[in-house]
Order: sequence, then structure tokens, then C-alpha cells
Amino acid sequence: MFKINPIILVHGGTTNNPYRLEEKKVGIAKALYTGYQILRQSGSSLDAVIKAVVSLEDDPNFNAGYGSVPNILGEVEMDAAIMTNGRFGAVAGIKDVKNPILVAKKVMDETEHILLVGDNATKFARLMGFGYFNPLTDEMKKRFENSKTSPHYKKVEYFRNLYGMGTVGAVAMDYEGNIACAVSTGGLFLHLPGRVGDSPLIGGGIYVNENGGAVFTGFGEKIAINLLAKESVDCLKNNKPYEVVERLLGKYDFPFGLIILNKFGEFASGHNMKYLFWGVKSENEEEISAE
Repeated sequence: MFKINPIILVHGGTTNNPYRLEEKKVGIAKALYTGYQILRQSGSSLDAVIKAVVSLEDDPNFNAGYGSVPNILGEVEMDAAIMTNGRFGAVAGIKDVKNPILVAKKVMDETEHILLVGDNATKFARLMGFGYFNPLTDEMKKRFENSKTSPHYKKVEYFRNLYGMGTVGAVAMDYEGNIACAVSTGGLFLHLPGRVGDSPLIGGGIYVNENGGAVFTGFGEKIAINLLAKESVDCLKNNKPYEVVERLLGKYDFPFGLIILNKFGEFASGHNMKYLFWGVKSENEEEISAE
């Protein structure tokens, strides 16, 4: 009989700019430890990925929760989602909360809906007991103000690449073989107000089925329109995770990165930018990388 060993993977975004590389490695290590402690105590994969993503949302070195990048108005709008095989919950364009992933969990647990957006997502958060929190750090405020006079301000694509694609995510499998995924993001730097990326869209930046689970980071519009998460997890039926990654990297040329896990506990990561902050932890495996 196949022995199930719990495992968790997390990522902290992909970028061409090695900004705070060591700090992000520390953040990845903390998120891995937090999530794995849930798993080794026989907790669920869902609880593990949520704990890991909360850890990353609380770390201002990542573009999720506290530390999220602002839109062109200088406001933070965040997206987050969680998924297991058959269950899903998400928020998009939510403002003034500390941990969007916890609100997404409430959407899944407390409603028959799968996605709440904008001001009403924030209102729902208040009804669920989440207090006011401004996730815009002083550093992000300064970056926003500096961007107003930057010669690159009109070159939005250049500026996005400079700051990187900062979604955070986690994939885990527990002792019972259940796989869960979670993602959270502040979106693209200087995005249009109301913009929703791939993270809260089923099959775009997150997907789980009987084959496994995957979460993505990168150019959200391209990831979403090509349903990369669904494609990757569907491919697990007949391919190893590393083969899926190689296939995607050969097929698509827009910026993206991913972590992927199959039902046998096999995993892989991949990216076509210079850096992907990611890590994995299980009984027999531990790795933290920015490459």
C-alpha cells in the first residue's frame, strides 16, 4: 500500500529583480515551517496552505496582504483564493484587510458562493469579524510617489517587470492524501483600479483535481486566458510534474512561474524569469530556492 507522506510547497513570486532575495528566503522558510507543522500534527492540507499563505501575507517583503503593491491611484486591491478537490473560495479587489486568504476561506465555508469582489468583499470581511487594516507599507507608499516622476512611469510593462510578479502561493498534501492550494496577491504594480488577475480564477492561477494541484504567479491576464493551472493539473494524469513544467515552459513565452504537486507526492517548480522564490518541505525533502 502506498504510504502517504505529507508535503508542502510554497512560492513568493517570480521576478527579474533580485530585490530582498535573502529576506524572501527567510520568509519562505518560515511559511514552510508554519504549514508543515500543521501537516505533521495530522492537520489538513487546507489548513496547512492557509497558515503558510497567512505567514507570507504578514511579511512585508512579499506582494500579498501587508506589503501589497498599489494600483495607479495608490490604493491596494488584493485577490486571494483557496481550493481543494471540489471546493473553492475567493475574493477579488478586496481592500483594507490584513489577510485576504482568511476571507476567501470564509467565502468557502460560510456561503454557497465561490467569489466575492470589490467593496462587497470588504463588507463581507467586516461581517465575518475582520477589522480594518491598511496593507500599504511606508516603503510601498514611497515607491508609488517616486513612480510619479519616474521616466518609466508610462512604460507600464517595463515597470511591472522591474517590480516583478509578486503573487504568493502554497500547495500541500496531508496524511489522507488530500491536496489543497492557496494563493494571495496585491496584483500588478500600478494596475488599473478594479483589475482582477489570475489568482482568484478557477483554472487560471489555481487548480486542484484528482491528479494534484498547482498555483501560478506571473502575467495574470495571460495565465488566466490560457487556463494554465487547469492545463498543468490535467496534464498530471499522464505526466510527471517536471514533465508538465517542461511542457509549459516550452509552450508559453509570457512571464510566469509555478509550483505543482501530484497525488503521489511528486513535485516540481518552474519559471521563465530570473528568479522564483520557492521552497518545499516533507519528511524526506527540504529545499529553499530563489532560482
